[in-house]
Amino acid sequence: MKKKILSAALAVVLLFAALTLASCGKTEDDVTLRVYALNGPTGMGMAKLIDDSNGGKTSNTYDFTLVSAPTQITSEVLAGRFEIAAVPVNLAATLFNKGADISLVAVNTLSVLYIVERGESISAVSDLRGKTVYATGQGSTPEYILSYLLENAGIKDEVEVIYLSDGSEVASYLLTGKADVAFIPEPSVTSVLMQDKSGEIRVALDIEEEWGKISDTPVVQGVIVASNSFINEHPKALSAFIDEYKSSVEYVNANAAEAAAMIEKYGIVAKAAIAQRALPNCNICCYTGAEAKTMTADMLKVLFDANPSSVGGALPPDTFYYGR
Repeated sequence: MKKKILSAALAVVLLFAALTLASCGKTEDDVTLRVYALNGPTGMGMAKLIDDSNGGKTSNTYDFTLVSAPTQITSEVLAGRFEIAAVPVNLAATLFNKGADISLVAVNTLSVLYIVERGESISAVSDLRGKTVYATGQGSTPEYILSYLLENAGIKDEVEVIYLSDGSEVASYLLTGKADVAFIPEPSVTSVLMQDKSGEIRVALDIEEEWGKISDTPVVQGVIVASNSFINEHPKALSAFIDEYKSSVEYVNANAAEAAAMIEKYGIVAKAAIAQRALPNCNICCYTGAEAKTMTADMLKVLFDANPSSVGGALPPDTFYYGR
């Protein structure tokens, strides 16, 4: 009888140990997080997290979907078929105003925009006076950022801005000599510089730097939002995500070559060589809490003042911002 009792006790101990090992590293409220992100800078900070997830090295279980256009995320967010999404800052506000049950949990990308020119005639925003600027992002954040800069320089009516479909088209105009001045994001900037055989094309202005001359807060271009049902039901999983994402961002920023290989591997940017050279200029970050709220609210106010429809017609209330 004593042997049977000992055997039963040992079986219980072994079962408990097995269950403990099986759950090692996982959050107590384990759930699969459906994470949506955009190709390009908005998704580049997730490269190490994606790689760790695929290697079974994360606390959470993740299901990542990378897309090429924000519209591919919109329907999933509005339908609540997601837990986490990395989106442009104005889209986050617009989705909230359309009824999406979401909160902003982090700022993940500052400015990725630059003035690029063929020649050496531009050293300040005021030097754009009388020039034709080819740009991308009409009707979205880049348009309003450029408009704000031109207006503050007092030259808004003295600059012709021609919007093309995307960064690659603007890049083509620069490379073929159809354009002398362009307003484009990374990694299109790096792609242009790597393809330029003339040696005449250069980065003239860093928009983050120019913005800093007229504003106390940085340009915010990308943010991370989360489903409120997920936030409320799985707070530990959300906290683990924020920590793991921060670690991913730190790794990507500190290990450009290794991160670039991951970025190409997961299709975030087509070529590792472009990603590696572009990374230092992509302003990938992870700001949370009060800092993220202040930065985002200030940016949304600029966008709202320029065009209320750019943020969905109204500025989000304080409840839009998640504080851990």
